[in-house]
Amino acid sequence: MSPVSMAARFRIAWLVAAGLVFVAGDGRGDSVRPKWVAWMDAAVARLPKAAAPRGAPAEWVTVHTPDTLPLRLGAAYRPRNGGCWEKHVDRWPGPGWRDVCVHREDPTDEGGFRMRPAPVDPNMEDQHRSEVWRAETFSVGGRRVVVERALVSGGIEGARRQRRLVAHIELGGDELAILSGRTGDDGGYDELLTIAGTVGPPHLATEAEVVARAEAYVRVNGYVDPADANSKLVIDEPPDGVTRDVFIARRAHDLLPQACGVMRKVRDGFAWGWHVVFCYDPRKFKSGQGSIRVVQTDVLGNGAFIPGPPPPGNTSMASAGVKRLPGMDDFERLRGAGRPTSR
Repeated sequence: MSPVSMAARFRIAWLVAAGLVFVAGDGRGDSVRPKWVAWMDAAVARLPKAAAPRGAPAEWVTVHTPDTLPLRLGAAYRPRNGGCWEKHVDRWPGPGWRDVCVHREDPTDEGGFRMRPAPVDPNMEDQHRSEVWRAETFSVGGRRVVVERALVSGGIEGARRQRRLVAHIELGGDELAILSGRTGDDGGYDELLTIAGTVGPPHLATEAEVVARAEAYVRVNGYVDPADANSKLVIDEPPDGVTRDVFIARRAHDLLPQACGVMRKVRDGFAWGWHVVFCYDPRKFKSGQGSIRVVQTDVLGNGAFIPGPPPPGNTSMASAGVKRLPGMDDFERLRGAGRPTSR
């Protein structure tokens, strides 16, 4: 084999290896991980290790937060508001009373301790002050948990050395849950930790679920037919001097009922939400004809809304990553049937 061919093969082998390294790093490098991961890595490395909490009693039941996180609670817990439950309210703030809230953390959160003592800010009223703060870490099913405990005073509620606990719970799939608990006695700490051990990952919406919710959104908000509009669900406020019915009638039939396209929205390298593209109805004459509407949702399929023009991220059917849906077939068929006319 000639020196030239040997060198060429070596260069090819090196490029392939480098490409594999690049792909592996690009697919899971630190630059595309949520920001809280680095904080948890550092915290777990230096905190004392604790035993995992005991398993939840068999009679506990599964409940869900508004952002679809499952957790288990005893029968004595009662809903307080979205994502919060309370036990033995009549004993507040004494022995036996418990309060717990759980939510999915924003992926862009940088992480950090929530109750670690900090100097009092002289320019802030109703601030919380922590005493006897300590933190530790344990794992549940291979998922890391960082726990803080402290006696907290102050705040708008006027707490007085209230026993509080915050658990930062790794859920897998770059998801993080935060459990905030309060207890009227020291024994409640173990109960709150047991609850923390039951918190599971959210149900991330599938493409089909997102599209179905977006199509329902444009119907009930009057973009398809006034008969489908639901005055209790219409989120856009009409201009001054315009009734809701007139407002809905103006935009009725703006859009086709079936979505034209869908794409997974990515921000900072990780899943952030969805864009569902709707085509205008070519049978309706209007100024600015040819524009589209984009319904946005989060990764759970919640919080649907249509932002003002231009479409977010300039999303269109020509955007990279947009999947074509049946609504696009309808649009092309109707547009080819003839010129749009005024209603």
